Amino acid sequence: MKLRLQKQASRSCVVQGAHHDKMVIYDVICI
Repeated sequence: MKLRLQKQASRSCVVQGAHHDKMVIYDVICI
């Protein structure tokens, strides 16, 4: 699985990985 993150000067993004039902779910939170 490849994740592409774009760098934005006005936003800071945090990637959180959570294991659920033998699967990894990635949530990208941008503030």
